[in-house]
Amino acid sequence: IIHRDLKPDNVMVGAQGEVQVMDWGLARELYQNFQSHIDSTNPATAAFRMDQTVCGTRGYMSPEQASGDGTVDCRTDVFALGVMLCELLTGSLPQVLLETNSLTANSPILASLQSTFKTHAVDKRLGNLALRCLATNPADRPKDAGDVGAELDRYLYGVEQERQRRKLATQLAFVSLLAALVMLIGLLEFQSLWKSERLARIAADDSRQRTRRILDEWSRAVVDEWLDLRPDELTPDRRTLVESMQAHYERLLEESDNSPEMLSACAKGLRRIGQMRVINNDLGGAAAPLERAQQLVEQQLSKFPNQEALLAELAQVLHIQGAMFDSQYPPQFNEARAAYEKSIVILRRLNATNPSPTCHRKLARGCISQAFVLRSIQQHGDALEMIQDAIQILEELLVSLPDEWLPHEDLASALNVRYLIFSDLGEMELGGTSLRRGIAIRESLAQSRPDFQKNSIRLGINYGNYGKFVHIQGHVEQALEFYDRATGKLEPIFLRNQDLPECRNTLRNVYSRRATAFEQLGSSADAVRDWESAIGMEHAPRRQILKARLALAKNEPMEAVELVRAYRDREDISSEELFDCGRVYARASQLVADDAVRAEYEREVLRIVDQSLARGYAVVNKNDPSFAHDFAKLSLWNELQKRFFQ
Repeated sequence: IIHRDLKPDNVMVGAQGEVQVMDWGLARELYQNFQSHIDSTNPATAAFRMDQTVCGTRGYMSPEQASGDGTVDCRTDVFALGVMLCELLTGSLPQVLLETNSLTANSPILASLQSTFKTHAVDKRLGNLALRCLATNPADRPKDAGDVGAELDRYLYGVEQERQRRKLATQLAFVSLLAALVMLIGLLEFQSLWKSERLARIAADDSRQRTRRILDEWSRAVVDEWLDLRPDELTPDRRTLVESMQAHYERLLEESDNSPEMLSACAKGLRRIGQMRVINNDLGGAAAPLERAQQLVEQQLSKFPNQEALLAELAQVLHIQGAMFDSQYPPQFNEARAAYEKSIVILRRLNATNPSPTCHRKLARGCISQAFVLRSIQQHGDALEMIQDAIQILEELLVSLPDEWLPHEDLASALNVRYLIFSDLGEMELGGTSLRRGIAIRESLAQSRPDFQKNSIRLGINYGNYGKFVHIQGHVEQALEFYDRATGKLEPIFLRNQDLPECRNTLRNVYSRRATAFEQLGSSADAVRDWESAIGMEHAPRRQILKARLALAKNEPMEAVELVRAYRDREDISSEELFDCGRVYARASQLVADDAVRAEYEREVLRIVDQSLARGYAVVNKNDPSFAHDFAKLSLWNELQKRFFQ
């Protein structure tokens, strides 16, 4: 489809930042079964011949459009995008495009715009992109709007990287200056006190303490900002910085006199490093600094068992270790549960003796994480009790601190977990009410704190969950709307950093659910696209199952069965993965034409389902549309229902 009348009046931005193109009265379809991009080597396959009537808006029409007798394609819209880019760069519509109603290949666009860009000091890269879009020869323009958008994304990401580099350089320069001053002071002190061994030791210790204070301030100013606001922005330079900080802390510990102040500071620094590694899925790198931080805190607690600051630090280290365990593949839920439980016990003790808003928030967060783990191991009663505790703590906290935004974020997370638990228990209305409230909180946070990137990730998660919720209710079109909202939030973050497990796993699940919705609507091409996207985000061992789903979407049932036949015999396969293999056989049996093969596949379905149930798998929600999509049309459906829901 080409629009033929792109201009500022026809482009609107919605409340969530989404772009909407309006007024499609002049739009035309290029050809049927439009593929992913135009074949730029053969434009005739993706273009049409205009009639002699000139249609469009003066100033935004390409030469071939303005002449009324040219062949137009997607590059006609690219020209209009170039005009709008010029307006953004210079503040007005280029005069050269208004002076003539009929642009030709000889129109002096290039020279005039180069002069205008020079006058306005336009960034050279953006100016060159605009000039490419405005090439009078369509073949010289970007092939479509996707190419223009990709170039702008690369430019904007480069600008952000440069801004972050400058900020980091400023911080590094400040730290380097302080380090130089420390070295200079230490040298002067050494020169003046070299005769006194005692005074030399004092000077050396003072130097180490100042170095420790610098590192501690650096850690708080740099690391905490990333953790709180933009955890997805851990660039390679920042990874190197984190590694160097860890080495500095270890060196300080080797050279220090093990004073309480030094041990506590190093424990906090190592804990921050471990937390950043967990958030960015570097789970192997997170284990060592977190274990070292725990050792340092426990070493201090052996001497000062009731010191609240040390207890609070230990609770935080344990919580991050729990997150490390349940982020692994496969998740180590037992280890995560034990770590969270220890953290919660400490925080309940602190809240009983000296309650504070910070301690209340940490306790609520611990309860949220523990509830999620309990739900994952199907202990729904305990999970519901734990999440209700978290919600009560946060609601009481917000009564006294209504304007604090972090407790609102935690409450939204708690409401989402409660939705998941209610959904598993079949309490769909209670779950939907909880989820809608959580979405409202996150949308409000998105308006008031647009820099809070974690909220964007979790708003995407909420949108994906609500899509599944309405999907279960049978509202497939509405489900697709919320799946699209989820991908709209998560895809830009994933493109910046593909290592964030929370973002990656949610996107994979949304693609899989949306693929199932497209299959229900008979849109095989869209389903294939989403299954392919999901495969790239799945853990390597489980990709076989998603590849089998892709084969089913392509109507290749026997290929799908071959993909899971060997996979189901793995010794380490979980009950859930085994059940997913049964679902593949169930879908394949509906697609094969041979009655004998269909009967064989159905027998395998029954055998695999029995094996997965014997290993502890439990079908949670019989109303799940993807579940019914796979099994309900089988001749043995009644027999399966007895097994699933007895």
